[in-house]
Amino acid sequence: MPSVLVENRVVELTNLDKVFWPEGYTKAHLIRYYHEVAPYALRYLKDRPVVMNRFPDGIRGENFYQKECPAYAPDWIETLPVQHADARRVVNYIICRDEPTIIWLANQGAIEMHAWLSRKQDLEHPDVAVLDLDPMSGATFDDTRQVALLVKEALAGAGLEGYPK
Repeated sequence: MPSVLVENRVVELTNLDKVFWPEGYTKAHLIRYYHEVAPYALRYLKDRPVVMNRFPDGIRGENFYQKECPAYAPDWIETLPVQHADARRVVNYIICRDEPTIIWLANQGAIEMHAWLSRKQDLEHPDVAVLDLDPMSGATFDDTRQVALLVKEALAGAGLEGYPK
């Protein structure tokens, strides 16, 4: 099994040749992409619990959301136990703290990493907001672009454009 050394952590890699996209892009491409964007992604992901949207057989295969850190995760993966008010059990969320964690998540087939809006230090107080501009059925890309420009203008008027600095 191949492995890589990332920030003094050994990350085991599996099935690197598995095709994840119809155009022939593989799991290795996904991992490389996350390696390249990690410095930027960590501005948003660092110290946040994450929910994985895993695609073990690529985007044409079945996907599933996973909150609980799997038992086979390396011991250097940080977790945070969270007792939800509407649940009877504690969920051990993975904390995205560094590039090795991001690479490990990508190796799990986590094409999407959904981070909480709050950090582990203060789960009850989000420090970011997300504006989801998924277009409705019948909307064009240009419609979505126009809405994004209106949101940008509104944020600029409120002094919030360009967050985080």
